[in-house]
Amino acid sequence: MKFKKRTPITTGVNLTSLIDIVFLLLIFFMLTAHFVNEEAINVELPTSEYATEINENKPIVVVVTKNGELSIDAKVISREKFFSAVASLVSSGDKKVLYIKGDKKAKLSDIVYVMDAAKASNIASVSIESE
Repeated sequence: MKFKKRTPITTGVNLTSLIDIVFLLLIFFMLTAHFVNEEAINVELPTSEYATEINENKPIVVVVTKNGELSIDAKVISREKFFSAVASLVSSGDKKVLYIKGDKKAKLSDIVYVMDAAKASNIASVSIESE
């Protein structure tokens, strides 16, 4: 008498529907994501090989354009009022860090002017941003 071999029953979880749901969620979030520009003034940052990323609380961000315009936190400020504006920001809060976003074609004298304002306001750290 011949006996038939029983084939083992394979059990498993069907992941096809789970993968479909994950892809639908991914597409949904990609389409509904809202991307915001960091600054209103666009400058072309220089590249750097040895840059380090700094994470501080509420730094003062100064943008120097190639035309020599200075702006603090996306507000254009004249040179006459720049020193007092930096000093008032430092005295009003815990802002002891200043970031300079200088355009590639900005004059060195404009960057030095911003650094002089930082020194006069007793800012602890000045960093120049790059890509």
